[in-house]
This record gives sequence, structure tokens and C-alpha cells, in this order.
Amino acid sequence: MLSRVVRHRPNLGVRVCYRFYSDKHQNIEEFKKHQTEYNFGQTLQRKPGGFGDIDSSEQSLRNDPSLAKLRYNSPEYKEQLHKLELESRGDQQRQRAYYEFMERMKAIGAGALALVGIMTTYQVVMNYKYIKAYFNAKWYHNWDDSFVKDLKDPKGNTKSLENLTEKLFSQIDDQFIDALKPSETTPGIYLFGAITKSKLPSRIPGFDSKYYQDVLVRNDLVVAVDEAGHVYQYTPDMKQPEKINTPTRISRVYSSGDTLYYLSHNQKDLYHGHLAPESKAKGWFHLSLGSSISKVSFEDLERGEKIGKIVAGENHLLVLTSKGRLFEVNTATSPNNKGQYGLPNFIPSNTNATIPINSAYELKNLNYEIVGSGDKKSVQQRVFNDIGAGSFHNIASDTKNNVWSWGDNAFSQCGIEAATIGDFQAVPRLVFSASDLRKLIKFSLPDQLANGSIQVNKVACQKETTLIKVTFNHDADRTKDQSLILAFGNGLKGQLGLSRYLHKIGQPHVIKSLVGMKEYNTVAKTSVNIGVKDIVCGGNHSFVLLDNEGESKDVLVFGDNLDGQFGNGKCVKSSKPLYIPKLLEPADFEGSKTELVKKFNDQDRNRLQLLESTINGQRIEQGFAAGEDSSAIFYKKR
Repeated sequence: MLSRVVRHRPNLGVRVCYRFYSDKHQNIEEFKKHQTEYNFGQTLQRKPGGFGDIDSSEQSLRNDPSLAKLRYNSPEYKEQLHKLELESRGDQQRQRAYYEFMERMKAIGAGALALVGIMTTYQVVMNYKYIKAYFNAKWYHNWDDSFVKDLKDPKGNTKSLENLTEKLFSQIDDQFIDALKPSETTPGIYLFGAITKSKLPSRIPGFDSKYYQDVLVRNDLVVAVDEAGHVYQYTPDMKQPEKINTPTRISRVYSSGDTLYYLSHNQKDLYHGHLAPESKAKGWFHLSLGSSISKVSFEDLERGEKIGKIVAGENHLLVLTSKGRLFEVNTATSPNNKGQYGLPNFIPSNTNATIPINSAYELKNLNYEIVGSGDKKSVQQRVFNDIGAGSFHNIASDTKNNVWSWGDNAFSQCGIEAATIGDFQAVPRLVFSASDLRKLIKFSLPDQLANGSIQVNKVACQKETTLIKVTFNHDADRTKDQSLILAFGNGLKGQLGLSRYLHKIGQPHVIKSLVGMKEYNTVAKTSVNIGVKDIVCGGNHSFVLLDNEGESKDVLVFGDNLDGQFGNGKCVKSSKPLYIPKLLEPADFEGSKTELVKKFNDQDRNRLQLLESTINGQRIEQGFAAGEDSSAIFYKKR
């Protein structure tokens, strides 16, 4: 709004000026009523909670005692006041730095708590079902642990003996007892696991009083080859085993998919027959299940070369000949190819390749190697000494103690760290040399391999797990020889035997619980290491047969036990090798049930020991056979 102001100036006349003003206050008195007092140029007093109790005002500094004796506004006064101001500013900066440091610490602490909260939430969400199961078991199945050291005084656990007795005799019926025979004098076959739905080894009467060269046990079928080369088959629906007519004596039997394979006694011919019901063959050579039997073609065997060892996968066979050469056989019409067939032409990505069925082909890329350099190169045969096969992977060891693998590697069972879920090794690859194995086992031995050599004597496979047996031979002292087993692959069900349940590992680990076991040698008159005689692998469980002194050999087992394939009367899996209770004998049932239960559960003094003795003038031994979820014990002549 404009207002006109008339000003009179001498000799200049009248001057009219205009100015802007607000009509909020109409006059000076009105303005003074609403005026506010402001203090400019003074430092505000900060309250605690900011940078500290800071009082840097000029009035505060002037009240300092050091200025009391100085004349106001003199040079000395000003110099001292300046020093006080510098000190005050320094204090403020230090307090500000401390305040900033504390704020940063608070931020870091809040971030750490947030990170812990996020990780805790993630773990709870990802492991919800396990956590839920744990608390359910804790709240609803809170069984008392037994603290009893002496079963004769079960005061610490009111249901120990009673509970054990109930569990044991729930698996024993009259038929089980009637079938028992003294194991030390009467040979036969004991079955346990899915095949019999029993967690205790039970005898099959039709197999009694015979020795067997080989036994194949599946979840639905048992095939046994006796010492004369006759083949018998048995299913739970049969009252007695049935004999299979064959044109020649058989020494070994194998299973791949829905096909059975029979190796002739002379180890020159391999036969196959399907399990699927078909129109019964009218010829003289047929399975009683109604499937005809044919030969597997082995056209590349050299003169005098025999079939040495065969291992079976889900839809393939791996064959080791007497000359150390490797062959493979495709056993499926439409195979699930995961690289287990070995040849570059048969890799999974080559969809146009046709893999011959039941016709053996040589793995020339493995059997031969190029040696030398320059113009002096030559082809030399590589000699293998053992083989193993899982569901879709293979492993082989050569005479130079190198380990080769190929096939499915989803669980690192080929000894290669898996990159993807569908990872596979399409062609054979050297995964562990002799020097690699030395590095892997050296720290499991007292002298770290300083005075000795190693030898790979055995490779074995479960479905998705691989085991390698390595023997350390001491140069001077044979009592320091040591057998070691290395494991890698799938370990979710305890198949690795490492006392841990692992999803997968590609780096072989030594089963340390099998290292350093000792016993007294009466000949050497000192304690010696107990060796490993053999490894028998099933689907997800393995038996380790120890090489004890004397005629009794200890047995340990680890892996999956859902169907009672351990033979220990339980269905609890184990990632650590366990001893197995001794076979039940007819004499065990002559006493009280309590005494039998005590004896059965005392595995320190009553553990299973496989016999190696003389029966009726014949040297015999007991052996193990393992299937997917079933197991067997049988007698064979040495």
C-alpha cells in the first residue's frame, strides 16, 4: 500500500515522496506493542544430549578466574581471553568428535543387530521343518536317556530292559526261531532288510546246508549261485528257492535295471535275461520267471583274455578283464545317459548316438595312453586293477595307483566339485593321482608317509557315493602297515561314514574311526593295526569287513538303515561305522528272554564276527551281499 509524504526543504520547494508500508500496524505505537526482543551475537547455551555441556559464550569466558586480576580490555586481558576461547573451541571439537564416534558405534551396533536378525530369520525359515520336529520331539517325545552302566541294575532307567525286550521279541516269531540253525556248523543264507521286512538276519530254510559262490540280493529277489554253479532264485512269495536251468555252470550273478546277468564258470561268457514277465520260452534255457536268456556279445576280447570283474549300475555294466582292460555294456533300451558310458561318441549331448544294447564295447580312450615325446611317441596299454559303479557313475584304479572316474557328478561322486545340479563328467578323467592320495592320507598316519608307500587295492560305489581303500606299506616294520578308506559324494544318509551327515563332498576324506584300530599279534608279540579285508556296498549303506588276526573277522556298517539293512534290530541310520550284533543261535532261546536281550545288546562281547574256519574238513568263510535296501550273509568255500 502507498502513502504520500510531503517534505519541505528550504529553497527547494516542496518534494512529494511515496513509500510502501504494511497496514498490519497503523502507527508506531501499535508496532511497539507487538515488537519482540532479539539477542544477536551471543552463543546459545546447549543442553546435555547434544555434543556435551558446551558453554562457549563470551560472558562465561569473562567470568573465568584467570581474568579476575587483569585490567579489562588491556592487552594482557585480551591475550588471556583469546587463549580461553581457543581452549573452549578445542573442548567443543573434542566433544563433537566423541559424540560423532558414539553415533557411529550406535549405527554399527544397529547394523550388526539387523544383520543377525536377518540371518536368524533366514535360518529359521529355511530350517523350519527341522526346528519344528526338534521341539515336537522335545515336548511330546521327551524320553529319558539311559544312564545305566550295568544292565543288572537298571535303576537309572525304568523302561530299559523291558523296552528292549519288547522291541526284540516283536521281530521274532515261531517261524523265525524254527528256521535257525547253528551258524558255526550249518551253512546257509541269512536275509535282512526290505527283502524280508525284518531287521534281524533270518535264515531261509531252502538255502541251508549249501555253500555259495555268489549271492545277489534285491528288495524283491534273491539269486544265489552254489558251489556247483547252479543258480537259484527266491522271492518272499515262494515257499522254497527255485532252480534256474542253465546250459553251463555259473560263477557270478549281477542285476542292472530289470535284467539279470550271469557270468559263466570259465569267465568267458556273459548271459542276460529280463525279469519282466513274458511268454515263457519253450527252449531248454529259460528263467522260471518266463524270460529267455541270451549272450552278451564280447567281440573284442583277445585270445586267452577272460572276464575278471563286473560291477553293475542302473543301466550299464562296467567290465574289467583279466588283462586289465575296461569294457562297458548298455543294459537299457532307453538309457538315462549321464555320462556313464565313457566314450566321447556317447556323451549326453550327442543325441544322435545309438548305444548298442547288451553288446560290450572297449573303452579305448582309457585302456591306452600315448607315451614319449616328439618323434618317439608310442601307444601303451594302461592296466587297471579294480572298478566300481554307482547308479550312473563309474570309478577305476590302475596299477600306478591312479584313480579315474566318469558319469553323474551331481553329488561330487566323481571326485570333482559339482558346479550344477545336473553336473556330470562325460568322459573318463584322472581325478586322483598317487601323489594326490598320499597328500590326502599322510596326516592320518603317525609318520606322515615318511617311510613307506601306498597302494590302491579297492574301489567301491554306493548309488551316489564312492569309497577308495588305500593301504600304507611300511618299509621296515610290517606291524605299522595301515588300511585307510577315503569317501566322497553324497552323505545325507551317513553313506560317507565320516561321523557327519553331509550333502556332498568332492574332496576325499579319510574315515578316521577305522584308522588306528589295534589288536595283539601272537606271532609278532606286539600290537598291530587291524587291516580292512573288503568293502561291500549296497544302495546307501556299506559293510566294512576287517582283517583281524585269527579265524573271526569283525564287521562294521554305516549309512542308511530305514529298512533294517544293518541287521542290528533297529531302523536308525548311522554316519559312523557300527558293530553288528552276533547272529542269533538256537541255543540263545534256551535261557530267559532277559538274558537274551542282555546278550544281544552287548556288542562289545557279542558282536558279529564272520567265520573263517573248517567245517567237515573244508575251509569256509562267511561273506556279505548288499542290495539297495537289503542285505545277506552267506557261506562260501575258500
